[in-house]
Amino acid sequence: MLLLNKEKESELIIQARCGQKDSFGPIVEKYWPHVHSVVRRACNISSADDMCQEIFIRAYSALNQFDTSRPFSPWIMKIAVNFVSEFLRKESKNNSNVSLDENYQGRLFGSQGERIVTKITIDELVEKLPLGLRIVFLLRHGAQLSYEEIAQILNEPLGTVKTSIFRAREMLRNWFDKDESAESSGKGVEPI
Repeated sequence: MLLLNKEKESELIIQARCGQKDSFGPIVEKYWPHVHSVVRRACNISSADDMCQEIFIRAYSALNQFDTSRPFSPWIMKIAVNFVSEFLRKESKNNSNVSLDENYQGRLFGSQGERIVTKITIDELVEKLPLGLRIVFLLRHGAQLSYEEIAQILNEPLGTVKTSIFRAREMLRNWFDKDESAESSGKGVEPI
């Protein structure tokens, strides 16, 4: 990840506002991994790169609205969350009769070890979280944002954010434990 201090970041944003498009490149390079992580996990799609590109295009187009005295991370993540929410709303209208479990019927785990299987299982369980909890969880654990930054992005009270993250963790823990116990007993896991 590219290391930019707050002053250099603000300087690059001001240059990009003035038409120096190349100045936005280091900003994209710094924040792409976090945005991509949230998009990929929230949407579980192969076109996460395309979605991220659209998010950064939207951010570039709205740079004049960004207050350079504030951190860029919550601002870009707010754009990403709005974009993901919009995408998922459209998808739910198009696929209203499709079970989440149908996405995994053809997935092969291969033989690369238990760690990969566990990561895939966790990713599958994260996808099953209700949208609001999934986004809060991914902002905290995928983008590694602070509780305060998440509260700012979502325009929610800090207590609500903490409660949502707690609920998401509890749901995941319960599902994971259920999945583990079903595998050890030889039974499949029933859809949630």
